Amino acid sequence: MNSRIGKMWKQWPVEAERDGRALLRIDGKIYKRHLVRLPTDSDVVPFIIAELNRKYQAHTTVEDVEANGTWLFELAPGL
Repeated sequence: MNSRIGKMWKQWPVEAERDGRALLRIDGKIYKRHLVRLPTDSDVVPFIIAELNRKYQAHTTVEDVEANGTWLFELAPGL
């Protein structure tokens, strides 16, 4: 997120941090959720990064998250 390209192309994370209201559609059903940014030192960050790298063959690191290069959000219930 803090890279030049990230700042230009990724505007939704800034909006989500400011106003986390979100609608999520799964199989035609709408769910109201609230996007909550995970703290960079959260215990779940290494597990999320491992799954992100496995699923998308990405090369993201925990250090990238800690340096604000990658932002992680939780889809919390409600609005």
